[in-house]
Amino acid sequence: MATIVETSQRELHDFISEISEQADSENYGAEGETTDAAIETLRKRQIENFFPTLFLSRGVPMLLGGDEFRRTQGGNNNAYCQDNETSWVDWGDLERHQKNYRFAQGMIAFRRAHPILSVEKFYADAEIHWFGPQGALPNWRGPKEKTFARVIKESRPGSLLIMFKAGMNGTGFAFPPLPQGFQWRLEADTSRSAPQDLFTAGEEMAVDSSKPYNLEARSSAIFVARKKVA
Repeated sequence: MATIVETSQRELHDFISEISEQADSENYGAEGETTDAAIETLRKRQIENFFPTLFLSRGVPMLLGGDEFRRTQGGNNNAYCQDNETSWVDWGDLERHQKNYRFAQGMIAFRRAHPILSVEKFYADAEIHWFGPQGALPNWRGPKEKTFARVIKESRPGSLLIMFKAGMNGTGFAFPPLPQGFQWRLEADTSRSAPQDLFTAGEEMAVDSSKPYNLEARSSAIFVARKKVA
């Protein structure tokens, strides 16, 4: 089973809106709700970063109902016995947070389109390769290691490439080589504004893999290997 924050008994929205040592959560500059546009933009991005972390992991993904549109309990992590606005679902959140909802839908569709993500066993060494921005293996023992990527080889011709940047500064990522006749195409980038943050299958954006990809701070990007179109 793969989860995000369910074991902390917090909604994802509350997890990125309030500091809790118990839940190891963060508020990104303001406690609780805020009208600060910069903080709200970062919170939206962090929520979207959680979706590929969950849905591109092996194991049965478990997303708490409402997290896809930022349902909140106002920070209350013990509302199971309350029949009031604290525990009710405010469906207005679905209208207010369509970007996050659309991105969650896209990650679910992406997982379904790539069965290798749902295999119920650990990856074999031949199926997955981890690397840093310049291609070397990440320093897994380094407490400040916040930039890495992985290539997942599918049974059919092609591969998936996922980049992660949890640090405060952007990073240029070198693309791993592909077999002749294939190219990397961008499926999603959480730092981009809609609709350029997420593409549907077959409509992915071509990228110049001869140059490093600029992955912005606190963001994730997903690429798929496709045959070049003549």
